[in-house]
Amino acid sequence: HAIGHFSDATTREITGQVTWSSDDATIATVSNADDEKGLANAVGENQSDDTATITAMFDTVSGTTELTVTDALLEAIEIAPYNPEIAKGQEQQFTAIGHYSDDSTQEITEQVTWTSSNPSVAVISNQDELSGLANGGAQGTSTISAALDEVTSSTILTVTTATLTSIEVLPPDAVVAAGTKVHFQAIGHFSDYTAHDITGLVSWESDDETAAIISNADGEKGMATGIALGTATITAAFEEVSGTADLEVTAALLQHIEVTPYSPSIPDGTKIEFTATGYYSDDTVQNITDQVQWTSSDTDVAVISNVDEEKGVAEGVDSGTTTIKAALGDEEATTVLTVTAATLTSIEVLPPDPDIAAGTKIQLHAIGHFSNSTVADLTPHVAWTSSDSAVAVISNAAGEHGQATAVAEGSATITAAFDEVSGTVSMTVSAALLDFIEVHPVSPSIPAGYEIQMVAIGHYSDHSVQEITDQVAWSSSDPTTAVASNADDAKGLTSALSAGTATITARFDSTTASTTITVTLATLDSIEVLPAETAIANGTHAWFDAIGHYSDSTARQITSEVSWSTSDETVALISNADGEKGFASSVAAGTTTITATHAASEVSGDATLVVTAATVTNIEVTPHHPSIANGTPAQFRAYAHFTDDTHQEVTGRAVWNTSNSAVAVVSNADDDRGLARAVGTGSATISASFGGQTGDTVLTVTAALLTRIEVTPFTPSIALGTHAWFNAIGHYSDNTVHDITHMVTWTSSSTSVAVISNAEEEKGLASSVALGTTTITASLDEDSGSTTLTVTNPTVTALEVTPHYPSIADGTSIQFNAYAHFSNGTHQDVTTRAAWSSDDGTVAVVSNVSGDEGVATGVAAGDATISAAF
Repeated sequence: HAIGHFSDATTREITGQVTWSSDDATIATVSNADDEKGLANAVGENQSDDTATITAMFDTVSGTTELTVTDALLEAIEIAPYNPEIAKGQEQQFTAIGHYSDDSTQEITEQVTWTSSNPSVAVISNQDELSGLANGGAQGTSTISAALDEVTSSTILTVTTATLTSIEVLPPDAVVAAGTKVHFQAIGHFSDYTAHDITGLVSWESDDETAAIISNADGEKGMATGIALGTATITAAFEEVSGTADLEVTAALLQHIEVTPYSPSIPDGTKIEFTATGYYSDDTVQNITDQVQWTSSDTDVAVISNVDEEKGVAEGVDSGTTTIKAALGDEEATTVLTVTAATLTSIEVLPPDPDIAAGTKIQLHAIGHFSNSTVADLTPHVAWTSSDSAVAVISNAAGEHGQATAVAEGSATITAAFDEVSGTVSMTVSAALLDFIEVHPVSPSIPAGYEIQMVAIGHYSDHSVQEITDQVAWSSSDPTTAVASNADDAKGLTSALSAGTATITARFDSTTASTTITVTLATLDSIEVLPAETAIANGTHAWFDAIGHYSDSTARQITSEVSWSTSDETVALISNADGEKGFASSVAAGTTTITATHAASEVSGDATLVVTAATVTNIEVTPHHPSIANGTPAQFRAYAHFTDDTHQEVTGRAVWNTSNSAVAVVSNADDDRGLARAVGTGSATISASFGGQTGDTVLTVTAALLTRIEVTPFTPSIALGTHAWFNAIGHYSDNTVHDITHMVTWTSSSTSVAVISNAEEEKGLASSVALGTTTITASLDEDSGSTTLTVTNPTVTALEVTPHYPSIADGTSIQFNAYAHFSNGTHQDVTTRAAWSSDDGTVAVVSNVSGDEGVATGVAAGDATISAAF
């Protein structure tokens, strides 16, 4: 691609306008033909690492790059997706990834020859720009093959007789500023209860092209552009079925741009993706990454792409710093990118040694560890391979890097390779069948106009548990009340549209589960920003949360739904990027007001952030000098102490290292930072670096063996409809004990009486199903421990709410708990399952939001009765 940089500081792609040339046509040629401009072909044979200079010339201005042609041979072809299923009349795009003898990979979709073993079921194209596109013709299966030279690979395409019953257009309601864009998706729901993205198949239309237009061009289908103030109905139609969504175009002006991540650092040769967020005069916020022009102030340090599908992706070229700028119209924003000269020393593949059921999928990540103790996510950059594709296949396709699909029972080694460094995990695939599905949260209630993420948990015949949110087909019994998304990256995201109830169902093959969502007409009255006042040292950060208080006296967290702003960007910045909403980063000493605004209701709330000039004096790593048995984990935490006598936990921001990776390894991966795993006996120094300071502690790993597992509580009894938490305590040969609740595999001998979870954050949680007894067992390697759980049918005799008669200050919160007392003399905490209410919402409101059940907040002076019903 050729990117032209102009005197007005703008850039644009000019690939099709330049003249291309190669300085050595015996090594590589480059095309100037229409539709192939810039397409280079490696023609050297039996040569090793020969290089040709590729030049793009426009008038008297030129740019060059070096293209290296290796003598690598094609060893295997990977076809993605693996064994897909489509409805008759639907299309499926296949991608071919070539794996070469030098461990490199390359997309070769347009170079292979595609064939279908059964053209009456499906035909597949070899035409330019349509290569690998299959069309379902009749019910049945066909083997889709890709061949190049003497290498061939294949997959199975299944075509069903399912008919299209409805089309869901997402997002259902969009708001954009005039001159900006939004991408709509069309999700087809079929008679076999499956759902597929048919964005590229439908015909798109806007009922008011003076307000907005929408594209039907290849590569841009569903891309709508706001033209002028007004509202347009966007329609997606296929044959005789259609679906609609509303697009509101405002006259809002772009006021400023935010670039994230803020001041990142990457090793030389790796990449990082920047996001540009636009803030508009109507308080709306929009991702404008694809609309801004990206530049790097020093292309010798890093280059940043303006090419479609790679916009905002920067690549380190050499050590140093460069300013990354995003510009749109008269607005621009910058951040500093630091590129280090570090070399890649190892690759860690996560999660370690996964175990999943055949037919399911899991996302693997490749974490690169570099010589300067930094880490980087290399998942989309490594070459993924599986030692046994009959057991598991793993994808290198764009957008699916590292996604492993379990094919059949057995074990396969998954490898991630980059340059000459690689890392592996062993994947075990069981022949387990899906027994049932859980849908969470259970019976949620949200106001109209808001969204909630539904999650599907699959329980299998081998007692394993796996999240399958992205694999099930979601549906709603009443799309006028609530719709559940099947769009990529938004599966299970449910939008509340109007007051009422709807059944949200998750379907996987013939197995289904559902829950009821209640949509209320409550309106947002106020926003509380927490913490209301906080002080942090310069160089650190703070998380803010937004709590929405509604007209029905309920409260819910709306942190991700509001737009965040700061009154002084020279003191602190606050993010609106996905996954970082409400994340404030200090810039310099001073005071700023943090504001959360809900655009639709025009309601906002404030908090004060003070940034001090304090610097890091030392890093404390806890626990101090722990000792663990070989094979067990230990979670370390890092605390930064500052010159102003404050301290902050920096576990998630510190760079972790181990002095002896043969004894223990420590993770720098998101969600696992500071988690050490013992891999051999001996001692290792675990260190954490942050703010120019390093702290450490010594971890001792013993050769102790697990002698027995104790399961607590011992022989508990619970009422039908309630649950119980179990813990596994490991006793070791050196007389130490460790909590191994999250290491063991939990099983229930009678799942008709009670089931027990192995899902993250719910390990050891048993839920009663029917009256009776069941044996709860915790197993690790060849050791196990068990206890008996009895499910009884007593009645609730009383419900106790604590604390009794508390008093709090206006604007503060308090946690209430509810305890159910049963007729058999037992009691249980039912705080998260009770329905909470306040008899006077003008005095205090109490939450039923997941994770905040029973949290009451004072609104004004007075008395309110807080009730729990169960």
